Amino acid sequence: MQAGLTGPGWALLVFSCACMLGTAVVLTTRASRYTRAALTQGTIPLPALVSAALTALTAF
Repeated sequence: MQAGLTGPGWALLVFSCACMLGTAVVLTTRASRYTRAALTQGTIPLPALVSAALTALTAF
């Protein structure tokens, strides 16, 4: 494994976090009883996506 190939890892990270965050949004919009589950599911992916975006913007 080469140390310089980080693109596929970042793509998987961003895609999986975006899917989890999208699911949290759907849970929130479906019914108010799913709000706690949506907050639980969206807590980790949101900061991870913000961090990934900031890392990508400052890398260039």
